[in-house]
Amino acid sequence: MKLRYIKNLAPVALAALLGFSSTSCLQDLNQSIQDEQTNTELDMTQYLAKVYSSLVLTGQQGAAGDPDMAQFDEGNSSFYRRIFEAQELCSDETIWTWQGDASIPELTNIAWNSSVGYNELTYYRIMYNVTLCNFYLDQTEGTTDAQVKQNRAEVRFIRALMDYYFIDLFGKAPFKEHYNSDLPVEKSRTDMFNYVVNELLGNY
Repeated sequence: MKLRYIKNLAPVALAALLGFSSTSCLQDLNQSIQDEQTNTELDMTQYLAKVYSSLVLTGQQGAAGDPDMAQFDEGNSSFYRRIFEAQELCSDETIWTWQGDASIPELTNIAWNSSVGYNELTYYRIMYNVTLCNFYLDQTEGTTDAQVKQNRAEVRFIRALMDYYFIDLFGKAPFKEHYNSDLPVEKSRTDMFNYVVNELLGNY
């Protein structure tokens, strides 16, 4: 009697078990990604903030940890610091006696060349900022939104400022107007100056 009861109950229990297991797994694969870092949509407002922050910050994590240019010492790679040292340490406006860092004596004694590390870092930092501007301008090309058009004008100004520092510090510059894999072309001081004037005045 007990055996027959168990035999009749077994198929019902098996069916119930399969039913529960199938319904519990039914939506398991219909999941969306919750990690914001995997978002593939480009937020141009955040990218505009990156363009501006590149004038002072050196990377993605504040003072150190995820630098814009990993091949250099992050603490020395700030655009503001690079421009200040390149323009002021070699002048009588700054009395600088520290000679412990490589490149400092060359700057203070106006004896630098392309092999001086801080000169190289300044050159790459300016070009990095130009690349950020080019990317933003390419991604927002053809926009009709008034705010984005205003943002584009600001980014064009920042790019022109970078080109000015190339002219001021190096006399000539690698020139790129778009974000792509093409190598930049070298422009003379005169050509770069004319481009900067047109960039600032010709678009208004």
